[in-house]
Amino acid sequence: MTDIAERPAPRDPTADSFADLRALVGRHIGTGLRWYDVHASRPRYWFRIFGSLTILLSISLPVVSSLPATIIPQQSLVVSLIALGIALIAAFSTFFRWNEAWHANIRAKLELESLLYLWELQLLEAKQFREPDKQVQAAIAATRQLFTEAAKVDMLNTEGYFRHVGFPSTREQR
Repeated sequence: MTDIAERPAPRDPTADSFADLRALVGRHIGTGLRWYDVHASRPRYWFRIFGSLTILLSISLPVVSSLPATIIPQQSLVVSLIALGIALIAAFSTFFRWNEAWHANIRAKLELESLLYLWELQLLEAKQFREPDKQVQAAIAATRQLFTEAAKVDMLNTEGYFRHVGFPSTREQR
């Protein structure tokens, strides 16, 4: 005779279904959240660094140009280099659009988190059904809706990124 503690617990198909759905969401939505988390912090970093450099160089330009030439040898070269630095920083900022990437990725991350919270609530609602089949059906429907809405968030974020990318075009010769 075996001890009761040694017997495996009977499996609950409803609990297994909920666990499978959570694992599926973790693999897909969780991966998306982590991607947005990483890809929101990098643009923020570059936006702050390049913005701060632009401010510092812009402030230093009139100061350096107004100083007597005896204080700064080759003053015109220094002023030209500062102006060149401002132009390069502005060009990189415009080209990479770090502020827009930061904004878009934070927005997408927050939207995905909100969708995930709503999904959690829908799972709690699904558990309120008495019949296990209805619980699983409601949980699957909520998960399907989560994936549909998450795909929309990703699509809007991607479209927003490519909306401003200027691809080379050819002009017809007349």
